[in-house]
Amino acid sequence: MGLTGYPFGATLIRVRVAGRDLSMAWRPVVISLSTRDRAGLTSDSCRVVLDDTGGRLPLPEGSDRLQIGLGRAEGGIADVFDGFVADARSQGDRGGGASLVITGRGADPRGKGKEPRQRHWDETTLGAVMADVGTLAELDEVHVHESLAGIARPWWGMDGESPIAFGRRLAAELGATFKIIGRRGVLVPRSAGVSASGRPLTEVVAERPGNLIGWDLSPITTRPRRSRVRGRWYDHDAARWREREATVEGIDEEEGGQALAFASADETEAGAAASAEAGESERGRGGGRATILGDARPRPEARCRVAGVRAGIDGTWTIEEVSQSVERGQQGWTTALDLVRPETEGG
Repeated sequence: MGLTGYPFGATLIRVRVAGRDLSMAWRPVVISLSTRDRAGLTSDSCRVVLDDTGGRLPLPEGSDRLQIGLGRAEGGIADVFDGFVADARSQGDRGGGASLVITGRGADPRGKGKEPRQRHWDETTLGAVMADVGTLAELDEVHVHESLAGIARPWWGMDGESPIAFGRRLAAELGATFKIIGRRGVLVPRSAGVSASGRPLTEVVAERPGNLIGWDLSPITTRPRRSRVRGRWYDHDAARWREREATVEGIDEEEGGQALAFASADETEAGAAASAEAGESERGRGGGRATILGDARPRPEARCRVAGVRAGIDGTWTIEEVSQSVERGQQGWTTALDLVRPETEGG
């Protein structure tokens, strides 16, 4: 896309609304900009605050495509948000100035993705199902990771759910993430450190001294945890309940407490549900937040290597959420990383 943008301190910001590059037009009036990109089932979001003294800024239309990029002159600009305008409002008071606050969401709030549907598929794969789901939601494509695309079931059903809700439910059952980013959907496994295309995500370093500004991290949690998770299904031929079990890595049997049991349609679904819940339990064994100098590369599910803090904290963590923030007159561009699933050294 080139290096269209402008310096905000040492930061380059690029903004496109409905395909128009407004970076230079917004140059004098940006007060703050923030984006939020989270793993799991939460839609991406953004918020831009502009100085609107005199009311001269044009109001964007609802559902206009909104794309934001951040970067530095030496490294270029990378996209940190791709979605749609959800709201544009004027704020101010009699004794002060006026501002225009624009918020965005990853999925089109007026799109077909939130319309309830009745649909089912027989004897097919998840990849084929999600291709149809993308058509129903009027997306350009839904990219399903190769480890998930071949999963086959005798029946898949969308019973009064929207395409987005259906994709999120399947993702929860399979230990995956389903998100809509602009005109594209992605379904990827959680905690695998890979993108939808199968490429490894770039590891990020949070180092002290270096780019690490602050941290609040704990390698342990006091929440109840499970060392084993069971999935159940009813075997009609044998007229009895059967179980599949998954083990949670990194949790001792005595520490883990009682296992959970989930009822599923068949053995395959029971095993997938147990593995998904085990993966979530493993992610929850520690966590916190690290704030680094602005960096557009971090993505949810990528690894973050923490270094120079102390034994028991230094090590590799998984990124759960990335929050970008640019503030005029403050400390400039910062990136906050919510971290889980620690693999720490010593302590």
